[in-house]
Amino acid sequence: MKKNVPYIYYRLVIFTMMLLLGSVSLASALTSDVLIEEAQALDGKTIVYEGEVIHDIMHRGDHAWANISDGRNTIGVWCRSALLSDVTLCGGYMRKGDTVRVEGVFHRACDEHAGELDIHAARVTILKPGSRVSEKLEKKNLYRALAFFLATLLLTVFFRKRV
Repeated sequence: MKKNVPYIYYRLVIFTMMLLLGSVSLASALTSDVLIEEAQALDGKTIVYEGEVIHDIMHRGDHAWANISDGRNTIGVWCRSALLSDVTLCGGYMRKGDTVRVEGVFHRACDEHAGELDIHAARVTILKPGSRVSEKLEKKNLYRALAFFLATLLLTVFFRKRV
């Protein structure tokens, strides 16, 4: 008599194959708060961190620094320049930078970088491209600013004449 193989075994085999081929990552991204609070325990461990590339990428020979912000804190990432070659937009005024996933070794006090907290990245993946941000000036805010300016101007003239 032939036994039927339960469906769960097929799922297990497929999942194992996907893991071996690298198409599924079980590592979940840590927040900057966790990295800072648990720095001693995570020191020297391979971690995953996600956030927006902000400011400029600073190239230093064949390596580069990038600042990655998860919205709460910013962590410096050191890696080969080639890993950041696909980053097209860094966040700043009027722009949202590319969102990236960084996989690498976390250092609480890096010996190579004057004791700084950083991540030495082995892989950088772009999750979402950056974009330009347009800010609209609301008329009511413009009128408020004008009213405050005029009030300040009148008070300044009034008090200067009193002295």
